[in-house]
Amino acid sequence: MKLRPCDSSLVVALLLWPTVLWATPPSREEITAMAPQFFTINSHNDYNRLVDKAIAEGSAQVLVVLKGIPDTEALHQGETQEDGQQRLIENQQNALLKDIPIHRTKSIKRYQHLPFLAMTADENELQRLHASPHVAQILRDKINLPLSHELSINKIGADVAWGLGFTGAGQTIAVLDNGVNKRHPYLRGKVLAESCFSTRNPRRKITPTCRNGQTSDFGSGAANVKCKFLDFSCTHGTFIAALAAGNSLAPGFASSGVAPNASIIAVKADSIIRNRRICAPAKSCSVFFDSDLLRGLDFVYRKRRSFRIAAINVSIGGQASTHECVTSPMGSSIAKLRAAKIATVAASGNEGHNNELDSPACVPGVISVGASDLNDAVLPFSNSSPLLSLLAPGKDIGIIMPGVVPAGFQIVASGTSLSAAFVSGAWATLKAQKPSATVDEILTALTLSGIPLSDPKNGLSRPEIQVNTAHNFLAQ
Repeated sequence: MKLRPCDSSLVVALLLWPTVLWATPPSREEITAMAPQFFTINSHNDYNRLVDKAIAEGSAQVLVVLKGIPDTEALHQGETQEDGQQRLIENQQNALLKDIPIHRTKSIKRYQHLPFLAMTADENELQRLHASPHVAQILRDKINLPLSHELSINKIGADVAWGLGFTGAGQTIAVLDNGVNKRHPYLRGKVLAESCFSTRNPRRKITPTCRNGQTSDFGSGAANVKCKFLDFSCTHGTFIAALAAGNSLAPGFASSGVAPNASIIAVKADSIIRNRRICAPAKSCSVFFDSDLLRGLDFVYRKRRSFRIAAINVSIGGQASTHECVTSPMGSSIAKLRAAKIATVAASGNEGHNNELDSPACVPGVISVGASDLNDAVLPFSNSSPLLSLLAPGKDIGIIMPGVVPAGFQIVASGTSLSAAFVSGAWATLKAQKPSATVDEILTALTLSGIPLSDPKNGLSRPEIQVNTAHNFLAQ
């Protein structure tokens, strides 16, 4: 991350993502140890490892998949049937908790539209969960980390789209991140709904970030953040929201985001962990647990009846995978969102892999986004694989951040997080043009209208989005 005077070419380099998180990035083996693979109750060895962890640490954070919940991702089946599924989920949750009282009651996380319960369980509770007729699978509640952030509006033709009247008006972008400063000059009056989901686990030195130390919060201010001077990591969600939907209120939307008239749903889902292994050189840092990301997705799905939600942006990276992450607990939620014509847009990751994408970019149904530069080149750090959907600018993108950097300066950053934000903004402008458009229709328009760029790491070609021409394709 850098500072850049708004009216000068002088650039001052500063440490930020990923160097704020790691002096030397952890190895893939260390990341795997931090965020282990999917566990099922049918895998004896995996279950034993999960129990071993509970024995060694006193407990384990898990996601429990409930048995007997039919898949009703297709909303055309009717609201009555959907409401019935919600009641079935609630009944199954209640039945399981009645059979197996969980000692750490404050650790329990419920979901309205997803057949899950999240909790912190000890060895005895795990054994009872393993034997329960209500349980289909047990998953480890994995850790995810924030990825990094700039502005190339002209490069993707967004300014031309504005001239045609496509500014995202009437559409909403959900930002699932570490909070949004809704008093940022580009975001004032744009945040329509807020929530916070976080985790408390004193044994693992994990504290929640919601107001007043809560693990969930709703309403005005629930996702708001006020970042201190030079606290760059705090600005991640604000940066993403401003790139996607910020409005400078300047003539011609100068320095605005891709969809300057779109609104924002802010979902804060981070927790603070004190762990030098994960946070080095810092003592503590923000992390995102799968269980909290799921609660965020569940919240956005509920809000679909109140707002026209075009996309949900997830610029967060978990364990990388060479194949589709079909066992991810996020799969069912993303399928529900997609059936509701809401795209889940995720950053591919910044490790430079030539055949891997970070989770949740690897989850089926996700619109995965890699990073390009102003010279029509795929950036070396951008993860790539045959699963990658789109490319968008992700190098040296700058935005003002009052209170964090001096007046007259911008924060300048690079990363696939930024690229995902550009795509989320583009999605909102296209949905404003055709509110009835499905995820497949908009993805096709962006794909066919994009400029193919070849990644020298693996020879794969993917389209860099061109917003103005995508609007033409969508109109055909």
